[in-house]
Amino acid sequence: RAGDFAQAMMDLGSMICTARAPKCLICPLQRDCEAFAQGAPETYPRKMPKAARPQRHGTFFWVEQDGAVLLVRRPEKGLLGGMRALPTGPWQETPPGIEGAPVRADWHISETIVSHGFTHFRLDVALAKASVTVRPEIDSGIWWPVEEIEAAGLPTVFAKAARAFGRERCSI
Repeated sequence: RAGDFAQAMMDLGSMICTARAPKCLICPLQRDCEAFAQGAPETYPRKMPKAARPQRHGTFFWVEQDGAVLLVRRPEKGLLGGMRALPTGPWQETPPGIEGAPVRADWHISETIVSHGFTHFRLDVALAKASVTVRPEIDSGIWWPVEEIEAAGLPTVFAKAARAFGRERCSI
């Protein structure tokens, strides 16, 4: 009866073989227990050190024209797939500068860095800002009113960047 055995093991672990105060003297598995034999059962289970998350860098682009900012739809496949976002350059091991800019413009790179932790890597993002006089047509692009950027439904990392751009708003 595998189910009963599994439940018995869970009960044993929750009531007798606890992490902080094991009750080894009443444990039915005491004679086969390596932790008890070593004399330090309270040191188990041992937590493995977390692996360091890789660090990546990228650039987010804030293209503004007449009170609107350019947002794009991310590719369907991949991280944050299909979501609305600021245009980005590549995410790589070294800072990319303005590589991948969505339009030709006089880009100003901010000293502000936005950091965000994903489950499997950390991302530091440089912020590049430009103003254009004519709205270029961008595939999967939409011009969103700057004053309503909070309602754009941006993923957290892009919302952080939008708030940082908002704090630094200046005429370019």
